[in-house]
This record gives sequence, structure tokens and C-alpha cells, in this order.
Amino acid sequence: MSKQQKHGQVMRAFQRQGEGVPIDIVHQTALSTDGTTVAVIGINLAQAPVPDRRYVAEVGTVNYSDETLKVMFGQRKMSPSGMLRSLVVVHMSPRAVRQFLASVEQMQKPSLSELMQKVGVKHEKVDADLGEEPEQTVAFAANIVAVAISGREACLDFYHASSFAMANAINSKKLPIDAVVRVDLRTGLFGGLIDEMKKFESKFPREAEEEATV
Repeated sequence: MSKQQKHGQVMRAFQRQGEGVPIDIVHQTALSTDGTTVAVIGINLAQAPVPDRRYVAEVGTVNYSDETLKVMFGQRKMSPSGMLRSLVVVHMSPRAVRQFLASVEQMQKPSLSELMQKVGVKHEKVDADLGEEPEQTVAFAANIVAVAISGREACLDFYHASSFAMANAINSKKLPIDAVVRVDLRTGLFGGLIDEMKKFESKFPREAEEEATV
């Protein structure tokens, strides 16, 4: 059988120095809904470095525009006004969000819902608008997320694999990634953000043309 691959890249893949920290890739195949076999990769985030940047989020929200999901984490000022002291904005592509939501859905024994019920935590309602953007606002790009939950506390480690790295991944045993930022937050807030991400998923464009098929 002849092999055919479809890629969304428009450049020739090659290795570059300083691209990021290489972590192991596991190549797998999966059956898509139209019956074709799709080449997928798995990565071992246990090998990924812990991000040097750390941020404690008190509030958060999600916004989708220009085919980019923006996950926003903020800290409130101590004054009664409740205005933001600082804001971290993480830009994620639709594909990255789909993969992240799928990984959360695959959590078992316990699942996210079971874990939250066990410790008596409810999904928090996320405000659509966090108010005026503070002067201390930074933005990052990320397409890989590692999650850890311990009772009422949750931790999100954001990573980014560049287009150069992703273009080469299908034929490589390593994927170079950069550690972006670690965000500590309440488990209830994390649950609320997941709920908001799911609401936007139906608006994401189809990406079948970017899948590698055989």
C-alpha cells in the first residue's frame, strides 16, 4: 500500500540548535472517524523541565478570537476595588486545546469530576470579563500542558514546541520543548476554566488537513 502524508507545514523540517529541551517521543497510530489511520505522537512530560517562571492565580477566564484561545490568569489588588494587579495570558491553538481537553477527559481513577467530588470542591463560575487590563500584563504561547491536582490545589505547567520542532517530530525520536510558565491555582478554578474551554470547542476549525494519514 502506498503511503500518503498530509501536513500543515510549509517548510522543510530540520534540527536546530537551541530549539529547546529534547524529550522522548512515542509514535502511535489511531483510527480516525472517517476510517483512515492517523499518525500521532505521545511525549513523556516526566522528562520536561519545570518552568522557571511561577505565577499564583486568584482569578481566571477564557476568550477565543482569531483562531486562538487565550487562557487568562490574574491576581487581584488588595484594595476593595478588586482591580487586577497583574495578568498572565497564555495563547493556545485550537489543536493544542483539543489535545489538552482530551488528556483531561482521559484522567481515570479518579477522574477530574470524581477527584473534585471526593474533596468537596465545585467547578467555580468563571467571569467572562476580568475588568481593565493591568499594566503588569505578560503573554506567552503554549501548546503542551502538564496538570497536577492535590486536593484543593492544582498546578499547570505550560510548554511550547515551536513549528520547527513540530515539523520534524513525525520523523524524530525527540521533541524539543521550551518550559513557559507554571501556574498555581485552586482546583475549583481549574474546573471552571475547563468548562469554559469546552464551550468554545465547537467554534474551532477542523484540522483534518494537518493530520498525517497512511
